Amino acid sequence: MQKLLYACIILVTWIGLFSIIQAQNPCSLQISCDSCLAADFNCVWCADMTLNVNTTNRCMLRSDLIYCNDIQDRRGNLTLVEDVPFSQQIQIRPQKIRTVLRPGESMSFTATVKPAPNFPLDLYYLMDLSNSMRDDLNSLRGLSAEIANSIRSISNDSQLGFGSFVDKPVSPYIETTPRRLEHPCSDNQCVAAYSYYHILNLTTDTERFRTLIEGTTISGNLDRPEGGMDALLQAAVCTDIIGWRERARHLLLMATDADFHSAGDGKLGGVVRPNEGMCYLYPDVDESFTYTEAREFDYPSVHQINDVLVRNNIVPLFAVTGRTRANYDRLVSNDTQPGPIENLYIGELDSDSANVVELISDAYISIAETIQVRGGTANNVRITASATCPNQTEDGQCTNVLIGTEATYNITVELLDCTPINEEQFLRFVFYGDIVIEVEPLCTCECSSQPSSNNSFCNGETLTCGQCQCGNERQGSRCECLASQTTFQNNDLCRRSNTSEVVCSNRGSCICGQCVCEVQQNPDDIVYGQFCECDNFNCPRGSDNAVCGGPLQGTCECGSCVCARHPNGELWRLGATGVCDCTPDQESCRAANGQVCAGNGNCICGRCTCPTEYTVASNCLSCNDASTCNALCANYYGCVTNYRQTGEMICGNGNETDIPLIPINTTLSGNYFIEGVQGTPCSVPFDGCITTFYVAVDGEGRVRPIHVQIEPTCPEAFTLWYLPPLVILLALIIALVVALVILKLILLCLDAREYKQFTNNLHLEKQEMQENPLFQGGGEDDGSLFRKYGKHNESSKALF
Repeated sequence: MQKLLYACIILVTWIGLFSIIQAQNPCSLQISCDSCLAADFNCVWCADMTLNVNTTNRCMLRSDLIYCNDIQDRRGNLTLVEDVPFSQQIQIRPQKIRTVLRPGESMSFTATVKPAPNFPLDLYYLMDLSNSMRDDLNSLRGLSAEIANSIRSISNDSQLGFGSFVDKPVSPYIETTPRRLEHPCSDNQCVAAYSYYHILNLTTDTERFRTLIEGTTISGNLDRPEGGMDALLQAAVCTDIIGWRERARHLLLMATDADFHSAGDGKLGGVVRPNEGMCYLYPDVDESFTYTEAREFDYPSVHQINDVLVRNNIVPLFAVTGRTRANYDRLVSNDTQPGPIENLYIGELDSDSANVVELISDAYISIAETIQVRGGTANNVRITASATCPNQTEDGQCTNVLIGTEATYNITVELLDCTPINEEQFLRFVFYGDIVIEVEPLCTCECSSQPSSNNSFCNGETLTCGQCQCGNERQGSRCECLASQTTFQNNDLCRRSNTSEVVCSNRGSCICGQCVCEVQQNPDDIVYGQFCECDNFNCPRGSDNAVCGGPLQGTCECGSCVCARHPNGELWRLGATGVCDCTPDQESCRAANGQVCAGNGNCICGRCTCPTEYTVASNCLSCNDASTCNALCANYYGCVTNYRQTGEMICGNGNETDIPLIPINTTLSGNYFIEGVQGTPCSVPFDGCITTFYVAVDGEGRVRPIHVQIEPTCPEAFTLWYLPPLVILLALIIALVVALVILKLILLCLDAREYKQFTNNLHLEKQEMQENPLFQGGGEDDGSLFRKYGKHNESSKALF
């Protein structure tokens, strides 16, 4: 079990490493030209027959491309297929493009949207005709002509259609008694319940629209929600029956005062088959159509409704009453999350639907002045659009787009992988039109279709894209080895010694008696040698993890670093760790006096090695201790000390070589000069202080007068000026602590006294309760009386 666990851990580790390497270089593991081009757009294939495949992979990143006589690097293209000029029916250009792409490749083009006046409009009015909408139907009958005129004012090229719905004609949604089936309303003024009637195809005949609406009749059902989603789906998918035009704006208005049933609600009535989302409208005798499968299929889901609306480019408008609006608002996108129904517009109806004309006009203007972009259906195609327009929202939509103005979009199409694409893609500009985009994956090499059979380079085998395809009888990069040769004979030639059992150092394959070394995941790493015993990456690494300090400093040759030449002409030297990190350049060791290590130390690997009395930070120029660092200063310590003791102003024996001492009373910083010669600062301790003096030697070796600071540098004397305030503060703190202790003792005494008084009072109360006659016994009479009647009761019990 433990071995199995270890094996799983190793497997997972290798898979993780493989994923990381593949992500960094997707080309390294590809073994054919087609797979190379399909791996990533940045991969190219070298089909040059002379390429050394033992050290270089044919598939490589374009940025790593070496010299190659035959490079397979196909690029995609984009073609404009249809670009009809703007007109009353064309609001977007171009209308269709075709693009050929490699995985990871993208192409861009510019699209322009221009709202046109009198653009064709199809409005389908879908009305809830349950009994609760009786008043609304009366208002609608009076407004039918006004609705037609309003639509005509929006566009001269407009069509109107009409349909109604109630609910599924099964229990418990409707009453199923014979009388209620025929007349579901108590006043018998309702027609039998139905799911959905399509009454009028989209038409320009506004008079017929008005006539049919005036002739409709209310129906009824039992539960509060209605079957509007059944009707909505049928009105969207039955495009030919309804009469939706291809080049027109499609607006579907659903008016209701109730909630809606959705997928799963049909189970209550025994309708369990999921809705198929297909058209099931069949004609009646009066040229209307009926949804006939309401008893067979469940209500559609909200997502099904969205799919058919988007697929058929229909914009939904829900006109609902105030008490039900909250449920419909959940279907609309907001600032925090997208709604399940795209492009949905919701308006609030008055109690009698008298404002329906105003809702239609407001909805149309709101939708038409905002350009919303939707598109892309294939999982391996990414289509993005970025807008350029005067009024642009944060999510890239153009608002307040007026008739005649233009909005420009930069469209980018990217192919993610080579999965076949079986249908056209589209980029939909809601309410304006679509751009059809054909995407063809480019996943094969041109040379793959031109193999060379019986090729001499491949010893009679097939040559494809510079690579030999050996049959079953041959092996090797050029099919030069017969497969019938035994493995044992071949392997003997691939061992470093007769006693070794390792073939090709375990880093290659023995083919035809020769080691073919493994190609590493990193194209910069190379294994080589007769027995694959060498490589260029197993060497010491520098602080930045670069092999041998990096290619500018050294290279790895068979396990050892070989140092490169520095720009100054000398070779880098090996450091302590075996890395070429020891620079021959001595400029970093040059001190402020212009000498390497100030002439006091040695420059090793770009860093000064100084005697203990000099600082490394100054490149051996500054002293750790001036009193012992400079021999010149030490020659005059005695004279300066004698000056401090006796005031003697001469350093010498009283002859012409004596050197005068000159007192100075200045605070110096930086260089100090004596008679034009730079002085050396020196210091000598005396009587607990430090005396500073300067010695200057000219070019002829003569010592100039010695300048001595009059005032020595002494440490600050310890003073107790702060002691009296400290004593006073400490006394105040002690007094405060004592006062707090006394106060605490007083409070404890008071608490003890009160507690004692409380216990005494409690004791007195107990005594009074004991002496109270209410708490005393009843005496002998009571006891005898109890015994008397008790015996009587016992005798009475005996009778029974």
